[in-house]
Amino acid sequence: MEEETVSVPLLIFQSLSKVASGISPLLVLALVISICILTRITTGITSRLSKTYPDGTVSVRQVPYWLPYAGHAFSLGFRRRKLFENARKSTKEPVVSLNVRGKSHNAILSPAMAAALLKQSSSLSTEPATDYILKNAFGAGRSVGTLNRSDFYGDSGPIQFLNKEPWLTDITSAIARQVQQAMPNLLSFSPSVVDQSTWERVSDVSISHENGEPICEVYLFALVRNFIGTISTTALMGSAFTETFPYALNELWNFDGNFNAILSSIPRWIPFPGLVSSYSSRRRLLLAMKVFHDAFAATEIGVDPGFDWRDMDDVSEVVKARSRALIEAGCSAEAAASEHLAFFWAMNTITNTLVFWNLVHILSDEELHEKILEEIAPYSNAARPDWRESGFNIPEPPRLRLDANALVSSCPILKATYYESLRLYSLPLSYGQVTKDVSLAEPTVVDSPSSTYKCEAGTYVAIPHFIHNMNTDSFHEPTKFDPQRIFPHDLEKDSDTPDNYESSENEKLISNDSISQKVNDIWPSEASPVLGFSREFAEGQALVFTAAFLTMWDIQRASGRRWTVPRQKAGSAVCVPRNDVMVRMKLRV
Repeated sequence: MEEETVSVPLLIFQSLSKVASGISPLLVLALVISICILTRITTGITSRLSKTYPDGTVSVRQVPYWLPYAGHAFSLGFRRRKLFENARKSTKEPVVSLNVRGKSHNAILSPAMAAALLKQSSSLSTEPATDYILKNAFGAGRSVGTLNRSDFYGDSGPIQFLNKEPWLTDITSAIARQVQQAMPNLLSFSPSVVDQSTWERVSDVSISHENGEPICEVYLFALVRNFIGTISTTALMGSAFTETFPYALNELWNFDGNFNAILSSIPRWIPFPGLVSSYSSRRRLLLAMKVFHDAFAATEIGVDPGFDWRDMDDVSEVVKARSRALIEAGCSAEAAASEHLAFFWAMNTITNTLVFWNLVHILSDEELHEKILEEIAPYSNAARPDWRESGFNIPEPPRLRLDANALVSSCPILKATYYESLRLYSLPLSYGQVTKDVSLAEPTVVDSPSSTYKCEAGTYVAIPHFIHNMNTDSFHEPTKFDPQRIFPHDLEKDSDTPDNYESSENEKLISNDSISQKVNDIWPSEASPVLGFSREFAEGQALVFTAAFLTMWDIQRASGRRWTVPRQKAGSAVCVPRNDVMVRMKLRV
């Protein structure tokens, strides 16, 4: 009879089980608590110490922490806003050091110091942070071929098709045309799921009648982000993608729900709420992106990609450019899928949510609502043709007309509300690794050696722009929604509200340099290219959708409730509502 062989891991596990069986759980708990307390005391003492370098600069003070080795990793992953706010309050320093898994991460809490650092682009490398995000969040492997990320994400790379003319106007106009067709049919007023659009089926729509008119009760956040996601995905990825994968957005929302946990490398076997489902959604999304990339690659060389992918002519130029760059770099289909997923995520998790917040704030302020409707009327209008002109005894469906270029260039109040929503709810965070020693100083006290800090080569730098957006030195009452703050101060003194601005002056007002600077402070252009997000495209996209919703639909709170802004919670790139808002919607024409 042969002897059974026992594996080494099994022997180790059995040995550890025997040792652990004789240890009291309370003793283990007491030991863990003691280690955490000792770590907090030790780091609290060392945080008060600073090193002075020969050139007069000082080291960055470290924020105390409780967990050895992990340090601030969990707070940075799940409570980063609280982490940075508490660090700013407790240290009173413009820059602080965090310990993340044994590595030093310097957080720049001063807007002026952050702006100075971003100008020293030669001293920073974003590739380590980008690689980390792509690997941990989007499932990228180690092999990325010969892809040069600096060129791929640079201004002259594929992103130029969303940032620069004439492509920016082309893609914005393409979205506007699709919105014109789809917005009148946003709600089908049909109780049958079969007759409803994809975005209706996930928004809990119910139908009722009031004074003979059909009215829908629907969850606004679900409706807005799914409708915008469907239209934008079709415009960017092509109709073949949305037809082949009609529920890709549902998978994206499920994946994004635990984005921070996945980014923090929490394995799926950890009992974390919904984590297994989020990992499964990511796997299905990666498979969809791989199929899409294979089909595009086949089309490029004249090979039949299959029945579902025979018409890929409507794929946007930016996606075509990204796909071609990945093919030319020799990236595998799996590596390309991760890049496509990152782009798909960036295009659908920011603007969609910001439009929701913008709509809620506009609708909750009757005076602001009326001013915006008046402002956008020449460029966004809806009408129902006379049925007698058609010769048929049936009512004609309403029609929407949008002038995307004019909405961007001639509607300062609408634009200001978008910028204010961007300031309040976006969570932009720039990350990079210091490639050579950098000295940073507050401009107001630049002559003081003690105020000049040194970030050593090899350390990481985080710039939480969302903390700067809540800085009382930069914004008066920063938690208040106030679109007026976007306008130049000299104009604010002349009028309490921007209703006195003539239409002929709107373009001049919007192009004001101070407004451009404020927007760049809210979401710096240096933070935009990472993962393919375009601030310019997002702006035009948001203004078109916001104007279309307000023009075509009468939106009221359900059950006659008063409009209130729902509580928020931190999402992956934008704050999301803790609870959705049930509204009653009917056509305005």
